[in-house]
Amino acid sequence: MAYLLNTNVFIEAKNRYYDFDLCPGFWEWLDIANTNGRIRSIEAVLNEVEAFGDDLRDWARDRRQLFPRLEPELAPSLQNLSAWTNSGFYTPGAVVTFLDAADYFLVGSAMASGDTVVTLERAEQRPGRIKIPDACLAIGSAFHDAVHNAQAGGRSVRTRSCMTSDEANRRCLSTAAGNLSRCSQDAHRTRLDANPSETLRTREQRKPRSQCISGNDANQ
Repeated sequence: MAYLLNTNVFIEAKNRYYDFDLCPGFWEWLDIANTNGRIRSIEAVLNEVEAFGDDLRDWARDRRQLFPRLEPELAPSLQNLSAWTNSGFYTPGAVVTFLDAADYFLVGSAMASGDTVVTLERAEQRPGRIKIPDACLAIGSAFHDAVHNAQAGGRSVRTRSCMTSDEANRRCLSTAAGNLSRCSQDAHRTRLDANPSETLRTREQRKPRSQCISGNDANQ
């Protein structure tokens, strides 16, 4: 299982918790985790990141492998997701906005692959806007809010000006690895909550082994 990163994860990480100069170790860890197949995003997210025109754009452009193009096999999942958006609950404007954004393709990709979407958005279920958690809950895909869980770690790095660069990098790597571990555990719980009709036996059969990763594991 991989983790599919939404646009706001990159933007908020760069602007708040994992600034490039403050915490380069986090961005190095993203490269390692992507190489190991643990995280990725999609080309539509890259397009949204590029629109901001800052150093995050330059970083993303140098990592095309992190933002692959969608495969043609994704079409059925996108069609099913589109049908759900047009079920009548959401306003036409909300549907158009969602279908034009990277969110639509990210959720569709997770729906097809069984991967977990990582986003900062929170479920709202209001007619005027379709958020990623709303869509994931509706179609049974897992999602996780990892960066909010990293706020404490990010602030501790930011406020300790006496910390050396190596110390900051180690803390960032440790925080990132810990977040991914919690991501795996919460993603499994989300899938079970989305399918309450499953029997206990079925749930136990589907229960994955521990996905926890340490800083050393990320480098393997």
